[in-house]
Amino acid sequence: EDGYTVTELIEAIDGMHKSPFHCSQNKQGTKYLSLELCMRNPEHVESFIVIEKESGKPKVSDTTFNTINAAKEWLKNG
Repeated sequence: EDGYTVTELIEAIDGMHKSPFHCSQNKQGTKYLSLELCMRNPEHVESFIVIEKESGKPKVSDTTFNTINAAKEWLKNG
């Protein structure tokens, strides 16, 4: 709806999984890794894409791969 490609959305998902805050390094010790949060609005998508592009870590973890599959299903049904 906001014009992002599947590749960009995958980058956002990868970026979210590389964000220390979203991976439980926060005051609450809680993981914030929901697809809904990642795709909530263009600002969230963009911020996670930036994290992904600035990261030197491997592209796709097992967790991210599972999230990608969930995102594909969500996009099909959206």
